[in-house]
Amino acid sequence: QYVNPYPITLSYQVFKIIYIPPEEPSEEEPNLDCNGSLSWSSIQPKQTVEGTFGVQNIGELKSSLNWEINTSSISWGTWSFTPEYGENLTPEDGLITVHVSVIAPDEKNKAFTGYIRVENKDNSQDFDIVPVNLKTPKNTSFILKSFILCQLFERFPNAFPILRHFLGY
Repeated sequence: QYVNPYPITLSYQVFKIIYIPPEEPSEEEPNLDCNGSLSWSSIQPKQTVEGTFGVQNIGELKSSLNWEINTSSISWGTWSFTPEYGENLTPEDGLITVHVSVIAPDEKNKAFTGYIRVENKDNSQDFDIVPVNLKTPKNTSFILKSFILCQLFERFPNAFPILRHFLGY
């Protein structure tokens, strides 16, 4: 027969007390949203173009949004924004218009794409994307304006590669 070396004369009931503090009232959460896109075509190299897009807080009432613009995904052109960031944007403020100015790269016959990322400064998971496209025209020298030469290059796209290269077609 087993004899307990540590007998307890009281009852053998076991229980544990855990303190669960009351939940703090949750702060009103902001939610960043952007409207619009930026798209330009037939832009001459080094030409300055402008556009706009909107930023707003679509979060809970009385929430406050601090936002900034991140252009790390765009490696072309020279960009400027007005405003570059915003503080204490509430849903009641509505849509804020961001004015964009970009100097096109010095490259012809090229399509440039990317996106502007607008981020909540206080929550990196809260962001939105503004798509960006810019196209520069083909180099149209006086020779290419010749209807016959254009027809020839369009009909035989792989013919005359050296001539096409020198003419920038």
